Amino acid sequence: MWYALGMNPHPKIRKTVKWAGAAVTVLLVVVWVGSGWWHRAWLFRGGWVVYVEEGAVTASKSPALDVPDVTPRREWERRVSDGKTPIHREIFPPTRTIRLPLWLLASLSGAATAGAWCVDAFVRRRAALLNLCPKCNYNRTGFAAEAVCPECGSGGVPS
Repeated sequence: MWYALGMNPHPKIRKTVKWAGAAVTVLLVVVWVGSGWWHRAWLFRGGWVVYVEEGAVTASKSPALDVPDVTPRREWERRVSDGKTPIHREIFPPTRTIRLPLWLLASLSGAATAGAWCVDAFVRRRAALLNLCPKCNYNRTGFAAEAVCPECGSGGVPS
């Protein structure tokens, strides 16, 4: 994909994208599973309230909740006596709501991460076939396989 566009991402960038994507995917799966037992709400400036509960992330906008600061308010997390409906949803009904299931976010993150791992594997195979340094992509044609790279000083090409 990147090579079709004439781009060659640095190995450190590929490594960061792979591992950061894996961490985000695992975090989203943990939040998704955990949201069946707990909930969390944050109140932001402009009347936006963000909830994580019941396997989804919900962002609601209510002009009645417009506050001058951006600090989260913990009192908005209390539940009514039935233990299911947050108090603020009954008092201040939202005018706009966006709801995304966490499984969808985890799937998209996982797919992007899997794509990054595949691209990295492709780039590594290509570098090995073209006799490039695995660390800096310097053309090592004419050097012995165990010779140190003259560009970056890393060891020989892995077998």
